[in-house]
Order: sequence, then C-alpha cells, then structure tokens
Amino acid sequence: MRSGFLYVRRALIETIEPALVGWWNGSYDRATGALSLVPGARRFEAGCPIVPAILGLGSAIAYAERIGIDAIEARVRDLTAYAVDKLSAVAGFELYGPSNAADRIGIVPFNVRGVDPAKIVAALEQQQCIIEAGNFMADAILARYGVSTMARVSLHYFNTHEEIDRVAELIAAAVA
Repeated sequence: MRSGFLYVRRALIETIEPALVGWWNGSYDRATGALSLVPGARRFEAGCPIVPAILGLGSAIAYAERIGIDAIEARVRDLTAYAVDKLSAVAGFELYGPSNAADRIGIVPFNVRGVDPAKIVAALEQQQCIIEAGNFMADAILARYGVSTMARVSLHYFNTHEEIDRVAELIAAAVA
C-alpha cells in the first residue's frame, strides 16, 4: 500500500494533468483515445483511498526523514537502474516506459515476448517471490505499447541487489 499527499494551489488544480488516471479520477476511451478527468482535487487520486495508509502517513514521513529523503531517492534510483540492467538480460524482455533508467524510479513494468505475465507471477510466487501482473489501471500506457497486461517489479530502498538478482533468475527460469 502506498499513500502520499500533494499540495496544489486551488487556482492551478484544473491546469495540471495527473501522472496517473484510473477509475476513481477519470476515464479513458480506448477507441478514441479521449481522456476525461473529474473536476477538483480528486483528479489526482487514481484509485480508491487506502484508509490504513492514510492513517499511517505521519509515522511514515517521520521514519523517512530519519533515514533521509535524498538517501532514499539515491538508493531507489540505484536499485531501479540495477533491476533494468539485470532484467534486460532475460531473453525476450520488453521494458515499458523510459528506456533510460535515470528517467524512472522504483517501478519496472515489462513483458517477456510470448509469455503471459500471469505465468511469470505464478512461477515466482511458488518461490516466495512476489511481483505483480495486470493492467494496473494504466490503459493509456497499455494502449501505447499495444498490450493488454504487463508484469511489474516494484522496488524500494529496503530491497537489495541480491533480491533483484534472484528475481531476474526466477523470471529467466520461468520463461525458459
């Protein structure tokens, strides 16, 4: 679960396009490519509110401040670049989003050519390794790449290079 907050001056809300669009804040017509957003601040909420995450946000902020926001960002950027590099070695790997790892952080969406992402997730799950597959309410991204579903590795500062190595090995074995 993730939560956060965004402060936007009321006069600017309607001028800013949200980074994510989902069923909660708008709709996307795949046939026409038209995107419709709800008015007001809710346009920045791509999914339904996660009450426990909202309630724990204060403690999470205090914890992150103790570690250091810059240190967390640097760590996640390092892990993201490492993951993109390792996963790119898997035969048939297709990365979605920016090809330059410096332009992404924490999320690595992908498919392996000819393999159902759900098969990859199930194989990893049997090894007590969790990644996700689905459409992630990301219709615009899926349409851009001409796919209906994708797998996703999600990283944070507490992950390790060794865990990423294991994920890459398990994915390679699952698709072999």
